[in-house]
Amino acid sequence: MISRNWFEGGSWCFSHESFQLNTYYEMNDLRVLSGYEERRIRSYRLQLQQRLQQAQERKAEIGKVPEQIILSEVQRMVEEMQALNKKLDETEAVIEEYFKPIDKEAEIIMKVQLEGEEKTMKEMVKAMQSQALLEAAEAEKIGCLQNVDTDQHNQEKTSIIKHTEGSDPIPLSPLSCFLSLCTSGISS
Repeated sequence: MISRNWFEGGSWCFSHESFQLNTYYEMNDLRVLSGYEERRIRSYRLQLQQRLQQAQERKAEIGKVPEQIILSEVQRMVEEMQALNKKLDETEAVIEEYFKPIDKEAEIIMKVQLEGEEKTMKEMVKAMQSQALLEAAEAEKIGCLQNVDTDQHNQEKTSIIKHTEGSDPIPLSPLSCFLSLCTSGISS
């Protein structure tokens, strides 16, 4: 302990006795304090080490967090895409169900139209065949008539020639007269 002796000038002074006692107590106090402080320092050092280790762990976790965040985002996006694909498939199925009757009606209409066109084509082919037959018959008829006319004309010519050479005049039909005039105009 420190004792005070008052002198002039108000200075402090230590007595030898009190200094020895004080030193002893102070040393014990120092030892006690040093043990206490040592434990305190150790615990503080331990706390600092623990804090440092926790900070390093947090730093490592933070380093992993972006990876985890990225992975979780990718996983979330994949799940969203799968959900969207599922919704699209469901929507497509609903649309197909909705349009099934319309598709059937369109198919029936197409069949009817095709059958109508096919029927029209068959009728056109038949008409063309009958027209061709008629034209062929007409051509054959015209050909026969021309043959008959030329045969008749030849006969009339020969009869006219014989008649002019012979004595009796043979009366001519108006058609034969016309034909004879036409042929005489053609030959001259």
